[in-house]
Amino acid sequence: NDENGQSHFLLWGGTSDVADAAEVLRQSSLQRDGVDGSFAAVAESGNEAPFSPFFHQLTPLDDGRFFLSGGVVADGGSLSAPRDDEAWVLTYQDEPTPSLTIIRAPGFGQGRVFHTAASSNGQNVSIIGGFTSTACGAECDGYTLPTITDSSIRFFDLADGTWSAAADAGGFTERGGMGGHMMRSGSVFLVGGEPDLSAFTSATSRAIVEIYTPSNIPQP
Repeated sequence: NDENGQSHFLLWGGTSDVADAAEVLRQSSLQRDGVDGSFAAVAESGNEAPFSPFFHQLTPLDDGRFFLSGGVVADGGSLSAPRDDEAWVLTYQDEPTPSLTIIRAPGFGQGRVFHTAASSNGQNVSIIGGFTSTACGAECDGYTLPTITDSSIRFFDLADGTWSAAADAGGFTERGGMGGHMMRSGSVFLVGGEPDLSAFTSATSRAIVEIYTPSNIPQP
């Protein structure tokens, strides 16, 4: 929110056939007379512009920065497998015109889709769950479906740009597509999800509710 009570929402991706992946929506609760807000294109610069994905995660950090992780692109009428090492730090500026500086964050490893990426302090990001590859058996009738091949929980530290992995996920039930909400305490509230979309009708993970406390949360 700015000093005029206007909220700015950064939008990224959602299509694969445009050069400009980012837009910003400016909207205020004070707007009247059917004016719902305005969209503006966002200029991009940096060491390498990321692709324009579906089903990625865009996590707010501090100082106008965002963390973009995972996602897939359309390929021949279906979704491709998540590409390896797709993680980026986006720094947004609204003046003089909306712009993003884009810096790759190498070290993510295997890409993911339908994962949870959350931060409690604007510095440390926890990447939880998600699908990491695509496979198709006889039961999927020719469609490509995501599967889990690596359920490790990954941490990113914005301060030094390093990655680490959780030594023990604390019993996390590997799955993708769950709802994830970062609470003020730094713990992540996880609801639902599926371990295997090819067995969707028989999967039971959607009934699972878990609270995960990342080990990378700074201690008082």
